[in-house]
Amino acid sequence: MTTPLVSIRNVSKVFGNFHATKNITFDIEAGEFFSLLGPSGCGKTTLLRMLGGFDMPTSGEIFIDGKPCAQLAPNRRPTNMVFQSYAIFPHLTVAENIAYGLRTMALSREEKAQVVKDSLAMIQLGSLGHRKPHELSGGQRQRVALARALARKPRVLLLDEPLSALDKQLREDMQLELRELQRKVGITFVFVTHDQEEALALSDRIAILSKGEVIQIDTPSLIYEQPANREVAAFIGSMNFFPGTLLGFEGANAVVDAGRVGRILVQHDPNKGRKSNAGERVVVAVRPEKIEFGRNAPEAVNRLSGSLVAKSYLGDRNHLFVSVHGVEKPVALSSQNAHRNGAAAASEAVPVWVSWPAENGILLPAH
Repeated sequence: MTTPLVSIRNVSKVFGNFHATKNITFDIEAGEFFSLLGPSGCGKTTLLRMLGGFDMPTSGEIFIDGKPCAQLAPNRRPTNMVFQSYAIFPHLTVAENIAYGLRTMALSREEKAQVVKDSLAMIQLGSLGHRKPHELSGGQRQRVALARALARKPRVLLLDEPLSALDKQLREDMQLELRELQRKVGITFVFVTHDQEEALALSDRIAILSKGEVIQIDTPSLIYEQPANREVAAFIGSMNFFPGTLLGFEGANAVVDAGRVGRILVQHDPNKGRKSNAGERVVVAVRPEKIEFGRNAPEAVNRLSGSLVAKSYLGDRNHLFVSVHGVEKPVALSSQNAHRNGAAAASEAVPVWVSWPAENGILLPAH
């Protein structure tokens, strides 16, 4: 069994009476693209700063390469950080910015020049080494910040929402470049973001934080398809929730009494994962893209009648909202094909049906 590159053990950080992180423990493997994801104030940036040595834990220990470093200064750790603001020097050229971090390394002038040349080639700015930061686009400045951080060949690169200042299209382009760069250099990336889609697109694994605690660590697909609780399900993407009481199990399905909505069947193995018992308050979660829409009553185990109250056209898909008796919020569904089941042509306030098979639902604890 290999030793994790990063081990965080019972790490807490307290600012006055505020607990920024609470007894956090997990490992990060060598070569992983690992993301810390959560809403503002959840503790993700504080945790990243403790990894980099910019904040010291109130309690707990951080190991990198098996060595304790929770109390070490940033320059004594095998880490480097890329900040949200880029933090590149405006009075230095691109090449000089990259070379700046090499000052304390035992390299000859020729070796430093080669590192700068290789770094410029890596970020595809080989011909722009003479330019100043103000002569670059936002995406190019971000590449320079990455190259400067990577030039020292850290064991772990820490990234604090580095793409948040970019516009949508450039941000998506940089996501692809960042992932490709990480695979090329093979360095462990620890990435902080509050953008769910960004974390899903980039990460090998994601840690979801809430109120200073880690509430789930998993691969992007498992985070999305098998959230650990309602909080994770609500934070990642869009979700419909149907609260109710677990009546029991029929074959491979859990049977939930959802009140005025009626019975809902959810594919669920009671012998795997979290145990659920009859009489327990639960919630059935269903993603919008896993719900079918139609004007006629479908042959489906879960079907609800209602009226279309709103819709929005987003180019590649339609979002529809159906008011269903007994459901507090309109049921949201997403149609990837503009003409599927007449979704695009449907008029508001007309009777419609929404439905889904048992395997498209997720059974979660009520809280």
